[in-house]
Amino acid sequence: MTDNARGLLALGLCLAMMVANAETLTGHIGPGVNLTKNLSVGQVENAVFMLYWNGPESNLDLTLISPTLERFDHAKAMADPAIEFAENPEFEYYAIDNPQPGVWIAEIRSVATAGVDYNLVLETEGASSPGSSTRPEIGLIQPGEDEIKIELSSPKVGYGLNDSIKIIARLAQEGEPLLGALVKARVFRPDGEEDTLLMTDDGIKEDELARDGNYTAIYEARVEGYYFIMAQASGATLEGEGFRADSRGGLTVSAGIAAAEIEGVMGDRAVDVDGDGLFDHLDVEVSVVVNEPGEYSLQGWLYDSVGRDLGWTIDHGSFQPGNYTMRLDFDGRAIRESGSDGPYTLDNISLTGKNWTPLEGERAYVTSPYRADEFVNATPTTTTSPAIESPNQMVTISGIGEGEFDVTIATSKTLPVAEGRYRYDLGGVMMPDRPNNFTVVADGVLNLNIGLKKLQGERTRIWVTETIAADDDGRAVAQSPWVSPGLYDVRIFGDAAPSATQVVLDVSLQKPIRSKNGSFLMSFSTEGLPPGQYNITTSARNGTFCFDRLDLLSLPVTP
Repeated sequence: MTDNARGLLALGLCLAMMVANAETLTGHIGPGVNLTKNLSVGQVENAVFMLYWNGPESNLDLTLISPTLERFDHAKAMADPAIEFAENPEFEYYAIDNPQPGVWIAEIRSVATAGVDYNLVLETEGASSPGSSTRPEIGLIQPGEDEIKIELSSPKVGYGLNDSIKIIARLAQEGEPLLGALVKARVFRPDGEEDTLLMTDDGIKEDELARDGNYTAIYEARVEGYYFIMAQASGATLEGEGFRADSRGGLTVSAGIAAAEIEGVMGDRAVDVDGDGLFDHLDVEVSVVVNEPGEYSLQGWLYDSVGRDLGWTIDHGSFQPGNYTMRLDFDGRAIRESGSDGPYTLDNISLTGKNWTPLEGERAYVTSPYRADEFVNATPTTTTSPAIESPNQMVTISGIGEGEFDVTIATSKTLPVAEGRYRYDLGGVMMPDRPNNFTVVADGVLNLNIGLKKLQGERTRIWVTETIAADDDGRAVAQSPWVSPGLYDVRIFGDAAPSATQVVLDVSLQKPIRSKNGSFLMSFSTEGLPPGQYNITTSARNGTFCFDRLDLLSLPVTP
C-alpha cells in the first residue's frame, strides 16, 4: 500500500474516532469529604470515566454505580475483563465496554489532608451492539498477530507556566515505525478545558527526524496543575490493515518549577576504603530530582555539636531528567583531628545549576552518633628528599639569563577506589599570582571533577569544573591557566573506570617567570600542600638562562 493510500485510510479512521462525546465536570473537594456526581450514558459501545486532580500530594478515589445500582470499585474493575482500570498519584479512570444506558453515579472520596481541585470526565463512543466491543486496548492493540504500540512521553518530568511542552507519541508495529498515521493528542487541563493537538512526523520544527515513527506536538501550559493527556492514532499496519490505538499519560505544571531540586536526604554511612578498621570518609546520600538536562552541583558543610566547621564537600554530575542519588562525602581526617564525637550536623545543603544558579538550599540533616577516633589519622609524613614536610614552606628560585621560562611543582598520588568512585582533598592551598597553570591528570577513570572553595575573609566562593570525560585510555585532564591568587580548599573526585581498583592523580602548578635584566628571583608558598614527594622542574619558553640557586626552606637544592 502506498503512503498516499495509507494517509487516506488514516484520515477516514480518524474521522470515525472523532465521533466520541465528552462531558467534563469540575469542582473542589475538601479533606475527608465524599460527594457524588450524576452522569448520563446512552446506548454506546464504550464509556471512559476519568477523574484527575491538581497535586500528587492529594489523593482521590473514584467509585462508579450503574443505573441498576451495581458498584464498580477498584477491586471489581481489576477482576472484570470488560473493564479497564488504571491509576497514578494524580488520576484514575475506568473504561467500560457496552455500559448500561442510564444515569451513572460517580462517588468521589477525598483521603487527603487538604482540599483539591478535580476534573471528572465522561467519554462515550459509538452505538453499541449487544455482546460486542470495538474499543481497542489502551496503548496496545493487536490486529491479527501484529502488535501495534503507541507510547506517550515527554522529555521532562515537570514544567513551569508558559513552558513549551514537547509531547511525543512513538508509534510502532513489532518495533518497526508506522508511518503515515494520523495522530492527535487530547490535553485535559486542570481548569476543565480540553485542547486537541495534531502530532506530526515530518522533521519540521520540534520534530527532530522525519518518518521515524515519533509523532511530535508542542503545547503551551496555561494553568498550574496536572494535565491528563490522551494520544490517539489511526492508520494502516505494515500489511495494509486498518488500526486504531491510544495511550494515556500526564504531567505536572507548576509556577517557577526548578530545573532540579533536592527531594530529601536518604541517610549517612561511614566508609572504610582500605579495610584497616578506620573510616576514611563519612558519606551522606541525597536524592535529587532533575527536570531539565544539564550539569548540577550539590554541596554541604559538616559541623560538630558546638557548631565548629568540620569540612566542606561537593558532588557534581551531568544528568538527564529523572531521579538520582548524589553523595556528599566528608574527609575522615578532618573529623578525627577535630576530636569531636557525633552526631554531626550537615547544613547549608545546596543544589546549583549552570552558572551557579541557586536551585535549592538551606537544609539541615543530623548524622548517626559516630566517634571521632573511629576515623583515620592524618597521612604520615614522608622524608624522601626533596620533600615538603610541614606547611608554610617557601620555595625560592633565582638565577641569571634573558627570556621566559616555567617553574613547575608537581606531585603524584595513588588513590583507592571505593564503590566505583575516587576522591582527593587539599585544604588551604595557596595559589600564586596569575598567570598560574593548575593541572590535574587522572588515570584509570571515567571522568574528572574539580571543586574549588576560595576563602576570602568573611566570604566564601565555590565553583566546580564541568565534568571532564576520560579518553579511550581512561585518562582525563583538567587545566586552568587563570586561577586567581589566594587560599583554596580543593576537592578532586569522579567515577573510576569499571575495572579500576585505584586511580593515579598527577597534580601540578606551573608558574611562568620572565627575566628582563639578566637576573630573576621568584618565591612561592607550599601552604596547604600535603606532605610528600614533590618534583620541581624548569623549562625554557624562549631565550637563555641558568640558575644560581633553588632554595627549599632556605636550604639549597641542586638545580
